[in-house]
Amino acid sequence: MKRSLFLLCALLFLSGGLAGRTVLDTAEAQFRDGRWLAAAALARCDDSAAGFALAARSTLVAASLTADKRRRDRLLDLAIRDVEKALERDPDHLETQLQAAAAYGFRAQLRRSANDVERSRRHVERALALAPGDPLALAALGYWHGRTVLGAGAFFARIFFGARKRKAIAAFEAALAKAPDNLVIRAGFGRLLLRFEDEESSERGLAELARAATITSRTALEKEMKRQAELLLAAARKGANRHELARLADRLAPFSD
Repeated sequence: MKRSLFLLCALLFLSGGLAGRTVLDTAEAQFRDGRWLAAAALARCDDSAAGFALAARSTLVAASLTADKRRRDRLLDLAIRDVEKALERDPDHLETQLQAAAAYGFRAQLRRSANDVERSRRHVERALALAPGDPLALAALGYWHGRTVLGAGAFFARIFFGARKRKAIAAFEAALAKAPDNLVIRAGFGRLLLRFEDEESSERGLAELARAATITSRTALEKEMKRQAELLLAAARKGANRHELARLADRLAPFSD
């Protein structure tokens, strides 16, 4: 792995393959276009916290969208290695903390690991300490509370982890107050609300998804989130009840089994 990465980076630089752009600019462009694994491979060439954080982000998106569970698990392990390298280089880098929160949170979800639940929470809190009003950090807090409640159940999530549904909702509301047109945050919030399955959450979830569907998608990830929102809305129009919508939202959620 190390040798192949070295050869890739060496060939790239020797060939002048960036056409005047920086490594990270090119990798970000690949991410926007949906070439997630190519973006990750290129970002690692930067050998910085920003590079490895982008590699982790790209790899996590690729992992979340694959139907092959063995491949998904390998990609998650790779993303965690990227996160660890990013943390070594700069533990105060905001995106590094956000991607660490996501990666350990997804591993907690797959492996039912209480240690990873706590680890994910610490990275969310560090991200919020670095940027208290950042909408992505606030959304990460919302995801942490929501996923923990869904995974452990409301009672055990509250007793063992301090996670609460109302805190998930409040964190997402704060994120959307800062970034009302962020399609990924709004669609993710809508999907999470459907997964709570009660009538009030389901109604609000559909409203959030309907709003997300009106936002222009500019990147491959935004297009995918919009597609999922429209799929859930179409199911509701066809008469799916809130329990059926929750099951569909579960299947669409990242790293869902």
